[in-house]
Amino acid sequence: MLGWLKQIPRLLLKCFKWKAVQYWIRFGYASKGIVYFSIGFLSLRAALGQPVAIVGTEGALLTLLRQPLGEIIVTILAVGLCGYSFWRFIQAISDPEHERGLSLQSVGQRVGYLISGMVYVQVAYESVDFALDPSPIQTDVVNRAMLRVLGFKYGEALIVLVALVTFGIGAIYVYGAISGKFISQFKRTCRVFSQSQYRWLRKMATYLAQIGYTARGVAILVIGVGYVRAALTSSVAPAGGMEEALKQLLQRSYGTEGLLMIALGFIAYSLYMIFNAFYRRFQVD
Repeated sequence: MLGWLKQIPRLLLKCFKWKAVQYWIRFGYASKGIVYFSIGFLSLRAALGQPVAIVGTEGALLTLLRQPLGEIIVTILAVGLCGYSFWRFIQAISDPEHERGLSLQSVGQRVGYLISGMVYVQVAYESVDFALDPSPIQTDVVNRAMLRVLGFKYGEALIVLVALVTFGIGAIYVYGAISGKFISQFKRTCRVFSQSQYRWLRKMATYLAQIGYTARGVAILVIGVGYVRAALTSSVAPAGGMEEALKQLLQRSYGTEGLLMIALGFIAYSLYMIFNAFYRRFQVD
């Protein structure tokens, strides 16, 4: 059994060399971009005072599901998100764009890639589940999990610990945006655009990435604040995922401006993901 498990990384790396798999990964970036564009666009409309619901990932999928040919669209997105997860698992195995040692930073990056891959496998599963369910219902998984944790002895302390981890992740995203460490490596040339045009596009993609990662980091920090409030009040009402964080933000005195900035940041991030789908450089040594 252990010997078979050791073969999994090698099999994944062999599959990565297939052109079809690399196109699948690129489509995964585009799929993620579509999901984030939906979240950002609906949040933007809500910030501008339009009567639309603020949504997270699940809400975005349900919104897409209600469009014409929604079941097909969401199912196709699920296939794409599986491709994105596959690349995250490849990164967790080989860490192709960073140091190959086992430093604390390298291990942390690989664990982050693994968690990201697992998260988007879950999102892909939910996409298919929504598409197959004649009456899909959105549920707040985070809220239910927090309710269970509050029932434990020292449950509030556990939630504070989760909040601290969440703050750390949010801070890492903001740092990655400012430092440029999360920016992808792009192709050096492009057949569609001239060299000068492509250099301009890559520069714009870098700016979009910095704006997008900052917005994601701030949103994650807001999620962490919700966890702290849940621990202090022994109530799960403030705790939740991205949707709850955006709703809580809108209720603040500065909420409209804050939600507007995060919405624009999510749209910037979605455009950056779509740029990655076409021009990101994938390589594994």
